[in-house]
Amino acid sequence: MGFKEMVQADIRVFINLDEFAEEKGVIYDGEDFRFAMVLQKNIDKDREQRRDDFAQGINMTTATAYMAEDAFGGKVPRQGRIISIEDG
Repeated sequence: MGFKEMVQADIRVFINLDEFAEEKGVIYDGEDFRFAMVLQKNIDKDREQRRDDFAQGINMTTATAYMAEDAFGGKVPRQGRIISIEDG
């Protein structure tokens, strides 16, 4: 068994609703999708504040979504495009 086959086998466990994943609604490129994913929220951190920016208490948050390769029905999301994921 090669590396790719081992990763494919592990993904079936990782992106499994009975193990780690949750089913989420997703909007990408104007289409609605619903599939299992693992959404890892990263720790909030202070955003870079510019000299003329006086807004306080605003943090930057990032998240990483892990999903099956075919989750978007064959589409590969492009970098910089917006993906809306339901949370909650």
